[in-house]
This record gives sequence, C-alpha cells and structure tokens, in this order.
Amino acid sequence: MKTIKPSQFDQAIKLFKERGWIQVWSTYLNESIYLTRHKSTQVPDPSLAKYTKDEVDALQGLSLDELKTLHEAKVLFRGNIFKKQRN
Repeated sequence: MKTIKPSQFDQAIKLFKERGWIQVWSTYLNESIYLTRHKSTQVPDPSLAKYTKDEVDALQGLSLDELKTLHEAKVLFRGNIFKKQRN
C-alpha cells in the first residue's frame, strides 16, 4: 500500500475544499473513484464512481465483499448508497 505524505494529504484537502471533489485510488476497489462534497458535484470523468461523505459513512463496518458488491451495484445502476434505516 502506498503511503501518503502529509503534504499530499494537505494538498488533497485544499483541492477538495476548492473544487468540491478529489480523485483517489481505492486500494479496496482497485480503481479510481471521486470523493465529492455533493452528489450533484460535476467531475471531469463521469464514468468513474462518485462517493459523497454520506455514502462513505454508510459503508463503514461492511466487509470487503459487501463493499465491492455495493460498489458494483452503484456503478451498474448509477445509483446512490444510503445508510440503513432502523425500524
């Protein structure tokens, strides 16, 4: 796994604040994705999956297989991921 230098992390935060998105390499998914401020945020390559903070939060605690399955469904159906509602 590649280590991120503090200066790279600071630059990513700055870009996210300025543009509302950053492109990252997901070692879990083995592909590039966008982290975006809002689901309506425009990105340079719309063929890559976009994840908002709420979607990332909803994925917390899932197994790698569950994460990959939800990612595949998100890409296939161009959908969104929501946190499970409690009954």
